Amino acid sequence: MILVEFTLDHPLLREALDRDPEMRVTWEQSDAVDESRVRFLVWAEGGDFEAFERGLEADPTVGEPSRVADLGDRRLYRGELVGEGLRTSIYPTLVEEGGVIRKLSATHEGWECRIAFPDQAAVDRFFGFCRDRDIDYRVRRIYDEPDGESDDFPGLTDAQREALVTALEVGYMDVPRESSLGDLGDHLDVSDTAASQRFRRGVRTLVRAVLDADPGSPGGDSGN
Repeated sequence: MILVEFTLDHPLLREALDRDPEMRVTWEQSDAVDESRVRFLVWAEGGDFEAFERGLEADPTVGEPSRVADLGDRRLYRGELVGEGLRTSIYPTLVEEGGVIRKLSATHEGWECRIAFPDQAAVDRFFGFCRDRDIDYRVRRIYDEPDGESDDFPGLTDAQREALVTALEVGYMDVPRESSLGDLGDHLDVSDTAASQRFRRGVRTLVRAVLDADPGSPGGDSGN
């Protein structure tokens, strides 16, 4: 799979989010009722729920909005796409192209997306759909999805995560260090060279994910 990280200037929920710049919504689910109807569920948190709900009622891209669950600091909302929200919906295209949503959230500044596509042709067709409907987008990163990737930190493999956690547990990151690179390799049951590579790649992936640093070419980071 090819992972694509990008921002999308989509009209969905724009007015509701403009009512409360502190609010963030996170996509939970979409369902096509039929060829002309799409329903969705989103979580909202971080802002003024009353202002957001007033915005939902006035938002021209949402029909029949309702609150489904209230967990105190976050609420689940249901709605149906209407108007520009339906005309520009990316959901049918994602289904057709075999896209899998890894992350889809929005603030008043726009939508942040991380989508897995089966191949480059599907990526090209998806962005062609966006261009045809005058949806502005900015691609931040495209890279192959490694096996065992962490949902929280894209690009971090299970092996790299294990190396980082083990390094912390055995004191490899302490100052002064309580264990050597050889000790880390022994705990991971790999050579010290392999342990070093996993550790360095894991650290680099975390820095990129947390600090939003320029990833450059991902080709050298896809190993264990």
